[in-house]
Amino acid sequence: MKLTVVVPLFNEDAVIEDTNRRIIDLAGDLAEKRLINDYEIIYVDDGSTDSSLDILKKFAETSPKIKVL
Repeated sequence: MKLTVVVPLFNEDAVIEDTNRRIIDLAGDLAEKRLINDYEIIYVDDGSTDSSLDILKKFAETSPKIKVL
């Protein structure tokens, strides 16, 4: 089973790195327990005016499991 996590956000640059790490850790735990065999994270930026979108783009560049809309 593949897990898809959709995260809407607006001006969350202060917390997005921690949020991303927590989601990845959770997905890893679920995979270890064989509850999922794959995952993806889809971030939906709602027009942030801070550096949220830049941070998300870096995540997407470093991991094929992360998508940004």
